[in-house]
Amino acid sequence: MLAAENGSQVEATVIETPAEITSETVQNRFVLRGKKTTNFKGSTNNRKYNIRKGVGLISGTILHPGDEFSTNGTLGVRNKANGWKLAGAYNTGAVVQEYGGGVCQLSSTLYNAAVMADMEITFRQNHSMPVSYISKGLDATINSVGNLIDFKFKNSSKSDVIIIGYTEGNELTFEIYGIPLIEESDGEYDQVKISKPKSKGTIYPSGEIIEEIDYSKKPGYREKVQGRQNGSIWETNKEFYLNGELVKSEFLARSTYKAFAGKYIVGPPKTEDDSGNDSGSGSSGNNDSGNSENNDSGNSENNDSGNSGNNDSGSSGNNDSGNSGNNDSGNSGNNDSGNSGNNDSGNSGNNDSGSSGNNDSGNHDSGNSGNNDSGNSGNNGSDNSGGNSDSGNDGE
Repeated sequence: MLAAENGSQVEATVIETPAEITSETVQNRFVLRGKKTTNFKGSTNNRKYNIRKGVGLISGTILHPGDEFSTNGTLGVRNKANGWKLAGAYNTGAVVQEYGGGVCQLSSTLYNAAVMADMEITFRQNHSMPVSYISKGLDATINSVGNLIDFKFKNSSKSDVIIIGYTEGNELTFEIYGIPLIEESDGEYDQVKISKPKSKGTIYPSGEIIEEIDYSKKPGYREKVQGRQNGSIWETNKEFYLNGELVKSEFLARSTYKAFAGKYIVGPPKTEDDSGNDSGSGSSGNNDSGNSENNDSGNSENNDSGNSGNNDSGSSGNNDSGNSGNNDSGNSGNNDSGNSGNNDSGNSGNNDSGSSGNNDSGNHDSGNSGNNDSGNSGNNGSDNSGGNSDSGNDGE
């Protein structure tokens, strides 16, 4: 009974809504179908915050048969008003600060878990450059501002599935529960894994290093904003096992990571007045010859802590050793030796699905503590991504 404003009592009607999936259902019927863990130890505090905020929004999601999960739809727009913090993200090969930086680690980790749970990947795009927390070919970028990039998958199973996500220390984990694979496949297979990504070639940058003049700087100013680096192509398969034996394998994804010529911000050319005030053999900047290329052997793999069965040591993050120091004696090109292998500290491996066109236009996750998350997009076998598009950020 409830008290009304006039002092009388009224009877309240209570409607009980049963839970869609109870703990008893999970314990008695559902099993773990797919799990992936990645590491974000080297991330900034803001990036760690964004990851923990995002996993809280995703965890507990229930998908009925035929339902499609949208990462952007679940996380919402990443901006200041929605409580996201500034952290590193990729913008056409360079690291920039964007609200929600780090959420690509959520979509990448969830992508791997979804594949192993035998979900149908409906849209997935890899970064324009490899990331640090997962192997080449196994990432999935997202962006909610400007050029929209999403990661989506459909519950293609015969019953509901539930997504559980959590962080422990500096590790992020996603688990997907549903009915056993052996039951759903009529005894054909009881486990799904992602194959070790295979290198399918190297892409070399074309043209000279780009020099962009900033007239607000002094003559002789020179700042590297993007190292010259090779791109690469990777392919993965979806593997089906029964009692530990491989019973079939099918193509999963092709991931293409772009090559970058490199870019410098430079001051305006010296004038006669400027030259009278300088006593040096040349302009003071980094000695970049512009002829250097990063040796991307693409053979690195990550050691995944997730249950994906992938040995992913995948490298990521650009290693630009570029020789700094003034050496402008007329031949002012910078000597940029930077070998750009990516160092993947994270667990797991990326699975690229689909077309390999690079779509460098959304906010890309820059990975752990300033690692660049970009990489070309490829849809999960469905070729949903277009060609190259260098229109801006490519993942958060």
